[in-house]
Amino acid sequence: MQFPMIEAKIPVISAIATFHGEGLLAHKTMLGLERVRREAEAKGISVELVAVLDCADRQTKRVVMSSPILRANDQVLEVSNRDLGASRNSGVCVARGSYIGVFDGDDYYTKNWLIQALAIVESKQGDVIVHPEYVINFGTFHTFTDLWDMDDRRDYSLANCLALHPWVSCSFGRKDLYLQHPYQRTDFIKTGFGYEDWHWNLELVSQGIRHVTAKKTALFYRRKSVSMLTGMEAAGVVIRPSEFFNHPVKWEKPSEGTPQLAEQVEIDDKTYIEELLKGKAWLESQWIALQSALIEKEAYLTDVLSTKDWLESQLRDLLARQKRLQSALPVRILKKIGMITDD
Repeated sequence: MQFPMIEAKIPVISAIATFHGEGLLAHKTMLGLERVRREAEAKGISVELVAVLDCADRQTKRVVMSSPILRANDQVLEVSNRDLGASRNSGVCVARGSYIGVFDGDDYYTKNWLIQALAIVESKQGDVIVHPEYVINFGTFHTFTDLWDMDDRRDYSLANCLALHPWVSCSFGRKDLYLQHPYQRTDFIKTGFGYEDWHWNLELVSQGIRHVTAKKTALFYRRKSVSMLTGMEAAGVVIRPSEFFNHPVKWEKPSEGTPQLAEQVEIDDKTYIEELLKGKAWLESQWIALQSALIEKEAYLTDVLSTKDWLESQLRDLLARQKRLQSALPVRILKKIGMITDD
């Protein structure tokens, strides 16, 4: 399968994806990102990929840098932050798009994610950060949940954010919001602070920025037995002190211009459950389509990488043979056959 070239131009969206030790999983992520990008471009929305390699191991670096989805106007940034939040900041600083989409190096997304997220940002009044409507956890365990939209569900108390994180790392918004509110380093082994996404999301809430969701979109979140998240949980880390903690009066009382703080309302449990079940059926169809697309493109990428390995081995063999000839033949013969010159 060939990926046709798209004319290079200043992107509307910069998709920032961080990698460190994903290995071969990284190529599935890259193919999944290309699927999302192609869907956006079909609607006339140009997207650049900013792949941030943070102390990436050899295999991860090789897979990302040799990916056939990379284009001339994409960016691959090598950093030594050893920190996820700092690496996202590095990506934001070089991004050329007016909007930022934050992606992780081993997750998948419904192909309509960027289209729907951009539509939400442009339709909302005030500053918002957009998250997927649903999260499907897969891997070591499987769960399905929806995320809190601060504009739609006013029954949820902000006080809950002290103990629970109601959103995820996957986010979308205007670039200036990411520049004005950079992620904070965690260094949880040294400091005991962690959960950079939880902290970042609450910092934005404290500044009056709302977290909303894009309908009919989902994050497929890979859960591993050993990961940065499980390491933080095992270490018993807490989030950094936040401006959010300094205004407890806002957690329960509505304030002007912030509809997410409105009074609690009743929810029709039956209706809510029915909506969740409808969403689950739709997400299952999206998951099947995603897996099918990845399998097809994975075969192409495997062929590309295998061909690259074969060509590299042939080149090494030719160089070795040339070296042996140069050491065995007289200089006059090498000059005659053009292997060396007087220069």
